Amino acid sequence: MTPEPTITPRPPNLAAKGYSFLAGQLQPALDWDMSWAGGAGELYSTVGDLWRWTEALQEGRILSPESLREMLTEFTVPKKETLTLRYGMGIGHADIEWLPAIGHDGGLEGFLSELMWFPEEKVTIAVLSNAMPPPPGTAPAVLVPIAARAFLASDIAAHAPKVDPTINPKIYPDYVGRYDYKSGIQEITTENGHIYAQLTGQNRFEVFPSAPDSFFFKVVAASMVFQRDKTGKVTGVLHNQNGTTFTAPKLSEQDAPTLSNETLDAIVGQYQYGPMAVLTVTRRGNQLYAQLTGQSEAPIFPKSDHEFFWRIVPASVEFIRAADGKITGAIHHQNGITFPAPKTK
Repeated sequence: MTPEPTITPRPPNLAAKGYSFLAGQLQPALDWDMSWAGGAGELYSTVGDLWRWTEALQEGRILSPESLREMLTEFTVPKKETLTLRYGMGIGHADIEWLPAIGHDGGLEGFLSELMWFPEEKVTIAVLSNAMPPPPGTAPAVLVPIAARAFLASDIAAHAPKVDPTINPKIYPDYVGRYDYKSGIQEITTENGHIYAQLTGQNRFEVFPSAPDSFFFKVVAASMVFQRDKTGKVTGVLHNQNGTTFTAPKLSEQDAPTLSNETLDAIVGQYQYGPMAVLTVTRRGNQLYAQLTGQSEAPIFPKSDHEFFWRIVPASVEFIRAADGKITGAIHHQNGITFPAPKTK
C-alpha cells in the first residue's frame, strides 16, 4: 500500500483568527469550537497542504482507481423544483471560466474556503479566507475564477463557446421579456440587432448566440438556453453558471407589471416601521429598493401599482394611496404579522 503523504497541521496557537465583515468593517467573528461542526468543520489546513492533498488524491495515492472513479462520477441531484446541483460522492462538479473542474467549498463563522482541481489542465487552485462574511470581492468563490483567468487564459479561450454566425437576429424578439430568477428578474431586450440581458441591480450585458436558442455571456462564464413549448413560444430560460443550472420561467405582464417612473416616484420615501426602525425606499431606473434600518438594501417587485414583495424573504408591503394620489403610508405583511407604517418623508 502506498503510504499517505505527510501533511503537517499548523499548531493551533498559530491558526489564523476569523473575522466577519459587517457594517462596512472587519470585526472578530463568533469564536466557537470548530469540532462542533464535525468532520469538515474540524479540518485545519494551509493552501500548500491542500495542494499536496489534491495532487496525491488525483495521482491515486489515497484511493484505489476504482474508488477514485466512483468518487468523481457526476450525479444529477435535483434540489427543490428548478435547481440542479452537479455532484459526485462528496465532491462538486463545475465549469469555472468554461473549464471543467471538481472540488468543494467550505464556510464557518470567520472562515471561507474553495478548493478546485482542473483535471484536463492538471492544475489545483486553493483559496482560503479568514473572513466570513468577507469584504466585497474577496470571497474564495470570486477569487478562484480570477486565478483561473490569470494562469489558464489559453485553455479558457479554447473551451469558451463561439458565436454562431448563422443565427438570424430577426428571432431575437422571441426572447424579449422578463424571467423569474428568484433573487431578481432577468430582463431580455434587443437593440439594433443585438440582444442584452440585465439582472436586477446589475449592469446590462450583451449576450451572444452559440446555437439555436442558446446564448452566452462574454463578461462572465455563463450561458442561457431559452425553452419553448410545443407551439414554439418561449416559456423560460435554462441558466448555467458556476456549476449550477436552474430554470427561470418567463413572466407575464400580470405577474410582473411595468410601472411608470411617476408611479414609482410617488412611493419613494421613508416609512416608520417602529420606534427605532425606518424603511427607506429608493428608485434606480425602473427598480425600487427597500432598506430597513441596520439591514442591507434589497429590491422589491410589483404585484400591482401599489403592492410590492421581497424575493429574498417571504414579505410584502402595500402602499396606501390617498384620494389625491399621494402615498401616505404602508402596510407590511410578514410571517402572519401585519402592521401599518406611516410615511414620514
